[in-house]
Amino acid sequence: MKSAELFDNNNEANRVLLEIWEPSLIVLPIPERTSLANISFRLWLKLTNQTLKPWKINPDGIIIPELIASDGKLLERELTTDNRKNEANRPYQGDNLVNKVVYFISNLIDHFAKRGISWVSTKRATSISITANICWKKDLLQLQLLTNRYQALNSSFFDGIKPENYQLRFIYYSSSKIKPQPEKETFQTINKKPIKGDKLTTYFVNLRLVYLTNPNDKVIEVDGIRFETILPETVLTFPEKKGDIRIPVQIGIRINNNTPNSLRFSFYRTLSGEIVTPNGQIVSGIYRLLGVKSPKESDFPLVLPGKNLTFFPKALFEFKGDRFTLSIALGDGGFLSFEIFKPGIYQIRFTYNNKFEIATIYEREIKNTRLIENIWMGRISTPFVGFCFRTF
Repeated sequence: MKSAELFDNNNEANRVLLEIWEPSLIVLPIPERTSLANISFRLWLKLTNQTLKPWKINPDGIIIPELIASDGKLLERELTTDNRKNEANRPYQGDNLVNKVVYFISNLIDHFAKRGISWVSTKRATSISITANICWKKDLLQLQLLTNRYQALNSSFFDGIKPENYQLRFIYYSSSKIKPQPEKETFQTINKKPIKGDKLTTYFVNLRLVYLTNPNDKVIEVDGIRFETILPETVLTFPEKKGDIRIPVQIGIRINNNTPNSLRFSFYRTLSGEIVTPNGQIVSGIYRLLGVKSPKESDFPLVLPGKNLTFFPKALFEFKGDRFTLSIALGDGGFLSFEIFKPGIYQIRFTYNNKFEIATIYEREIKNTRLIENIWMGRISTPFVGFCFRTF
C-alpha cells in the first residue's frame, strides 16, 4: 500500500506519493462461464502531495497497470487510450437557443470541474478510481482495468489469466511531456517502451484468483479462512405497498477459521455489497451516513482456530413512496442502501475489505484508548447467493 516517490527527491517528507488504497491481498472468485457471471469491482488509488507546493494532475494522464504472474513473468498488456468526447452524456446541440445554452453550461461545468481537481494542494490527497472486471472472452479469462477521468478513457486488458497469485501495480504517466494524440483518435500499444515523462509508481499488491471450493456451497477460501454470504431465509415475502413498511431481515456473512491461529475480523465499515437484479444488472450498494459511531471491541470479534463466526448486521426492508429499499448497517453510523423496484429473483454478495491490522478503540470505563491487534487484513468477495423477493 506504499508507493514510490516522484522525481529524484530523497526527502521522505517532500514527495508526491501514489499508492493502491487497498489491502495488500485481494482475493476474487473466478466466475462461471456465463455472460452474466462477470466479477466487477473497484480499486482506489490515493495520490498524496507531501511537498510544499501544489502539484498539478493532468486530467489526460495515462495510468498503466502491470501484472506479474507467479512465475515472475510480466503479462502482456493491451492498452487503449481514447480521448474522444463522450457524446452520449452531452446534451444535443441543435439550432434551438435553449439547447445551445444548455450545451454551453455543460461545457462550462466540465471546464471548472477539471480545474477544481487538477491541482493537489500541499499536504493534501486525492483519489483515482479504477474499475476492474473479470470475465470470459471465448475460452480465455480476461482482466479488464479501466480508468475514466473526465473524458479520457484508459483501458487495459490482460488475456489468459488463470487461478493463481499475481502481483499488481499501477504507473501514472503525466501527459505534459507526451505528444498529444489527435482529437477523436484511439491509439493502442502492447508492452512498448515506457512513455517518457513524469511518473508515479505504486508498490505491488497481491491479486489472487481462486476457484470456488464447491460451487454449490457458495464458499470462497483463502489461506484456510472460508467466507460465505448467509441468508437463513431465501424467500422474502412482504405485504403489498401500503404506507411505510419496515421489516427486519437476516442477511450476513460467515467466516470459518481453519488456521492454527486465533484471528480477529473487523466489521467496522469493512463490508460492501452488490445485488444482481432479475434482469441481470449488477447494482452496488450506496453508502449513506446518518451519524458517526466510534469503534467498539465488539466490532472486532475473535475467532478461535477451528471455530466460525456468523455476523448479521442490522438489515431492514423498507417501503417508502413507490419503492422498496434494503438497508444494511455498517457499524460506523452509516449503511448500504439498495433500491429494489419490483418483486423477483435477486442475488446478493458481500465484500470484506479491511486495510488495517490494528484498530484503536476508546474505553469509557478507563477513559483511555486501547489497541485491538491481529486483525485479518485483506479484500475478499463472496460468491453470489440467490433470494426471492415477493409481495402478497
